[in-house]
Amino acid sequence: MARDVTTPGLILDGVTTLEWGTEGDMAGGTAAAGANGANYGYYVVTSFQQRPVLAFNEKLPNGNGITSSRVIGIDGIQWEITVRDDTRFAAPAVGSTVYLRDRAGMLGAFGFPTGSPKSTVAATVIEPRYQGGPKQAGERSITVEKLTLID
Repeated sequence: MARDVTTPGLILDGVTTLEWGTEGDMAGGTAAAGANGANYGYYVVTSFQQRPVLAFNEKLPNGNGITSSRVIGIDGIQWEITVRDDTRFAAPAVGSTVYLRDRAGMLGAFGFPTGSPKSTVAATVIEPRYQGGPKQAGERSITVEKLTLID
């Protein structure tokens, strides 16, 4: 597409693709569920955050005290997910498995041997929480992680 530099306002050059919504980001997991949560169903996800788990983040000073380099260790990936509490699904227990979409494409970037970015990955529940209030739907906030393990 050619660039129009004579018209003031918004100029479009190329095509932008956006991630939109949270559909399919988290499937419930049980021992009987398939790789995509097939016998269990999908949670209604209201918010989804993904970040690396830093094992260490060290600044290394040179002789006069200023930082000359930095060493960062990535220990895995962690997700914070808020879902509507659907009473048809069992509450996720600590140590149980859920299936998440790699929304940020971090698995490939940090060397996880689990396929391509945006793929579905099994992650372990480490902290489930529940919140509710008068005349509003109950919600679960669930912290899950996928650690980098050395075999």
